[in-house]
Amino acid sequence: LPDEECTLYLDCGLWHTGIWAGLPAPDKYGFRLFEAKLAIRNLEAWEASFDLEILVEWLNYNFEQESLQKPNTGYGYRDPIEEVSPVFRRMLKSCSDVCDSYDRYGLKALVSSLKILYEKFPAGLNEIKASYVGHAHIDLVWLWPEHVTYRKSIHTYATVLKLMEKYPDFTFTMSQPPLFYELKSREPEQAKSIQKRIQEGRWEFTGGLEVEADTQIPIGEGLVRSLIYGQERIENVRGQKSNTVWIPDVFGYSQCLPQLFSQAGIKNFYTTKLLWSAITKFPHNSFVWKSPDGSEVLTHLAVASYNCEVRVKEACDASREYRQSDVHDELLCAAGFGDGGGGPTEEHLERSFRMASLSNVPKSGCTTVESFFERLELNRNDLPTYRGELYLEYHRGVQTTQSDFKYNLRKCEQAFQTREAVRVIKGLSALGRKDWLRYLFAHFHDAIPGSSINSVYKDLNPELRN
Repeated sequence: LPDEECTLYLDCGLWHTGIWAGLPAPDKYGFRLFEAKLAIRNLEAWEASFDLEILVEWLNYNFEQESLQKPNTGYGYRDPIEEVSPVFRRMLKSCSDVCDSYDRYGLKALVSSLKILYEKFPAGLNEIKASYVGHAHIDLVWLWPEHVTYRKSIHTYATVLKLMEKYPDFTFTMSQPPLFYELKSREPEQAKSIQKRIQEGRWEFTGGLEVEADTQIPIGEGLVRSLIYGQERIENVRGQKSNTVWIPDVFGYSQCLPQLFSQAGIKNFYTTKLLWSAITKFPHNSFVWKSPDGSEVLTHLAVASYNCEVRVKEACDASREYRQSDVHDELLCAAGFGDGGGGPTEEHLERSFRMASLSNVPKSGCTTVESFFERLELNRNDLPTYRGELYLEYHRGVQTTQSDFKYNLRKCEQAFQTREAVRVIKGLSALGRKDWLRYLFAHFHDAIPGSSINSVYKDLNPELRN
C-alpha cells in the first residue's frame, strides 16, 4: 500500500453453484465482507513462526511414523518414549531447549536458537529432492463462467509477479495460451512484466496444447489443431515451442497421445490425475509411455497433487510413494492454490526454504518443469515402459453428461471439416486460426465432460451451434 491515504478496491465474486456436502448455502445477501485489517509485520516473529511451524510438522510426522501418541491430544497419562530413533529423540530435546530460550530470554534468543537447531539437523546425502515450481491451476471454466476466469488470472499473476520481486529463486509455470492472450488484451503492462520474467527463465510458459484438453471425446484433428495452435501461440511469447504437455487434471488419456505429441515436437508429459483411480493403482510414477505406432513420450505421474501446500508430511509421504526413487532421486511438485487460481503465497515459499535441508525430509528447491524433465531424461534407460491407454477409474459419467453440448461439439467438428474440404476443392485458402480457437476452447477438461455449471453451457452451446 502507498504511504498515504488511498482508496482500496476489492474485486469480489460469488459463484456458489457447486453441490458440496457440508458447505452452507449463501444467504439472501450473497457475498459479504465483514472485516479488513492492516498490520505491521514483526520480521523476527515472522521468521521464527515458520521455523517453528516446520519443526512442529516434523515432530508430528515422526510421532505418526513411530506409532506414538502426539503430546497435544487431550489430557492424562502418556506412555514414556522408550524406543525411537536417535534423531527423533535429539530433535525433541532440541525443540524443548529452543522453547526454553524464548521463555527465558525472549524473541531474539528464540531466533538465534532456531538457526542453530536447523544447522544441527541438515538433510542427509541420500535424501530425495522435492523440486517445487509455483503453479496456479486455473480452470478455464468450471464452477464459474469464462469471464470470471480472466479476472482470476489477472489477480493470480499479479501475486506471482510480486513474489518474484521478493524471492529471487522463485519460479512459476503457466499453461494454456487463452489465459495469457486474454490478459494481454486486458492488462498489457502486466503481460509485459510476465514476458520479462519469461525471458529471465523464471516464468515458464509451457503445456503444448491450446487448452488443457479432454483427450477422449474430441476428434483426432481437433487434438492436432490444439497442438498446432497451442505451440504456435506459446512460441510467439517465449521464443520457442514447448517440449512438455502439462495436463494434470484431465479425466483419462487416449493411447494415441504419444504419437500426436511426438509429431508436435513434444518429448515430455506431466499429469497426476491417475492417482485418483478408485480400484486399480497405476504401477509407475516416472515411465516411458509408448503408443501403438511405437512413438514415445517421457512421462511423470506426480505423486503429490498439482496444488501442493509445501508441508513436511506431504513431501515425506510423496517420497515414500515414488515408485521410481530407486533410479531417480527427484520429485516434481506444483505448489500453490489451484482449480480457481490463486497460486503460491509467501507461506508456501517460506516453508520450502525451511525444508531445503532438514534431516529425514526431502530436500526442497525451486525448479522449472522442462529442466526437471531434462534431469529425468538422464535416467530414461532405467525407467519402465507402459503401452496403452491411461485409464482413469473416476469421474464416471463424463462421456454422457451434458449430451447436448457433446452433440453440438460433434456437429461443429463435422461442419469445420466439410468447409475445409470444400475450400480445398475450390482452391481457396484454409480456415484461419481464429475460426478454430473458440472450438478448441470447448475442449477444456471441465467443458466437454459436462462437469461445469449450467451458465457455462448457456454461453458455449450457442457458439458451437453458430
